[in-house]
Amino acid sequence: PYFMEDNDLKDLTRLLPNLRAFSPHGNLTGLYMDEWPHLQELNLSFCFKLEMQHFQIILKHLKLEKLNLNIFPNNKQFEQMNLNDAQVEFLRYLELNTYEFYYFLAKPLANLKDLIITNHYNPRQLFDVLLSVWSAKQILKIETSNVDDILVNCLDIHMNVEQLTIVNDENPLPANII
Repeated sequence: PYFMEDNDLKDLTRLLPNLRAFSPHGNLTGLYMDEWPHLQELNLSFCFKLEMQHFQIILKHLKLEKLNLNIFPNNKQFEQMNLNDAQVEFLRYLELNTYEFYYFLAKPLANLKDLIITNHYNPRQLFDVLLSVWSAKQILKIETSNVDDILVNCLDIHMNVEQLTIVNDENPLPANII
């Protein structure tokens, strides 16, 4: 419920000590979320008061396999973000915005299988960042929504994806590409 607060998590950790997936909604700062040792999936997208210091502790103590963010739009919050001690090497699924993504590039994401970047961004710049971490042949699936010229960008940088899903591109199949 939206009225959930940090102190409520103390009770939940006692009631549900083996919790593996958690998607809280409410006035949570992230305090006490690291007290579930078996937690593997965490969705923080609806924790509107999430604080950077608590988020960093969560990533330091938990071995998450799935993480949903898209919560940190404030530049002042990014100045505080330091993921050097984070256990991101276990992540298999990561959903976040472009700003958050740059901080996850500090360490290898060796097990990552699904990366979802949620906000509208220049695809060429984003591909440049992605290709600085992974080779084009390692990126097998791309889904886009409201990103123009995605096919052109994929072809320009010689990506050979197995599956490409395009939603709301004004010109998804340009004549010169066909």
